[in-house]
Amino acid sequence: MNEMITYFLKMITPPVEDAYVLVSDPNEIDFDIYAEEISSEDSLTSTFEPMLHGLILLGEPASEQVDQIMRILKPGAHVVLIPKSDSPIGYKGVIAMEDKGFEVRDAIFVADGKSDFFYGSKAGRSEREAGCDHLAPASFTEDNESEGTIKRKNNHPTVKPIDVMEWCARDLQKKCLVVDPFLGSGTTGCAMARLGHNFVGIELQPEYADICDARIRHWMPLGTEIKSEASPSIAPSTKGGMTSLFD
Repeated sequence: MNEMITYFLKMITPPVEDAYVLVSDPNEIDFDIYAEEISSEDSLTSTFEPMLHGLILLGEPASEQVDQIMRILKPGAHVVLIPKSDSPIGYKGVIAMEDKGFEVRDAIFVADGKSDFFYGSKAGRSEREAGCDHLAPASFTEDNESEGTIKRKNNHPTVKPIDVMEWCARDLQKKCLVVDPFLGSGTTGCAMARLGHNFVGIELQPEYADICDARIRHWMPLGTEIKSEASPSIAPSTKGGMTSLFD
């Protein structure tokens, strides 16, 4: 654990003088001492200046703790979440941080054995958008310094890397049936198609189901059969408010 923390400290500490990166269980952080109070004679209220350049969390933060974490981090700061053994994936903490505006950049798996290490980078724009050219642009855009304003076709807010889902299924035998009842942007379906597994996916939102359909069709190998109620040429089933993808 100490070697892991040392590695993450080097990874997220910026090359600035007196950089301050905190390592702590979120339940043990006294948030008030990491925000300097700035007051002036002309101001009726005090403001707070965040102090931390980075944070390594030894456990999952609750939603209200994420609000406080936002308050004490300087702009551009990075957070590393190391979940505890009773919740080894740490997904609840990640979701709580995404809901408050954090952007998930990377997923790293480190097992007890030194040789068991997995790193998955964030899904790039080309991976997120692949297969979605025929879809209407999303209602929001992203700014890119080199390309200006870009209209997204895949507007799902939490697109996961395909490599991560392939890694999760690494021990499955070929042609297994994998079911994802909350398909989101379709990443699980893309990974299972590439691995040669049978797949069933269900997505509540029709616009996301269309994205799933487009992405899975793009990433599936030639000769793969797919049946989808979310195909643009087929009116999606709305029975019970659900739209499904299935093979």
